[in-house]
Amino acid sequence: MQNDINSEYDCSESSSYPPPSPLGLTEHESPPPHQQQPEPSDGVPTGPRTLDNNTVLGLNSPIDELKKTAQFVHGLQRATLELSNMQQDDINRLHSADPDPFLDIGDKHFIKSLRGFLSSATASETTYNNWRNLLLDCYPDDPFPSFDQMKRRIKQLSGVVPIYHDMCPDTCVGFTGPWSNCERCPVCGTDRYQPNTQEPHRQFITIPLGPVIQALYASPETAEMMH
Repeated sequence: MQNDINSEYDCSESSSYPPPSPLGLTEHESPPPHQQQPEPSDGVPTGPRTLDNNTVLGLNSPIDELKKTAQFVHGLQRATLELSNMQQDDINRLHSADPDPFLDIGDKHFIKSLRGFLSSATASETTYNNWRNLLLDCYPDDPFPSFDQMKRRIKQLSGVVPIYHDMCPDTCVGFTGPWSNCERCPVCGTDRYQPNTQEPHRQFITIPLGPVIQALYASPETAEMMH
């Protein structure tokens, strides 16, 4: 029976039967209107529109949610370190990838300052400065980095470079992308800033990956473990 079925249709190139229509139509039948291809016309595209990498659909949409989503996509496409709220010193250090010639983690004065900084981590900046001033009075020739200098050096050692962005006090949204210039939460209407100031009620922190990887490669031991 199977042989009879196979012999009924000859699929070879020498077959005298015409190939079947892809729409299941005979030679003289026309496809239904919804399957008909439009006639080509000058200046009128007949196929799907091609998009380049810079095209973002929906930026001019009358639908608010679609337009907002497109604005976020557009913002991600244009994202740079300079537009990320990252400090310029951190950006420069990330671009250069050169070790700081003044940072010697084996230096006894640096270790002294580091221990003082860490011991006052739960105290105020004033506590560190008072302790620093006391030691400088006793040993004026010994270098002792300031509080801000120690913060920058520890940030370089750890690779933890925080990027701060304002957010709604009730955590509805972050004031980024199309909401960067909003002074009130677009969801609940809460003020972004404290009264009569430009001080935000609340912020969230992002830790970029680049400086962390750079810090790991600064140590031969951790660089070896990463491979």
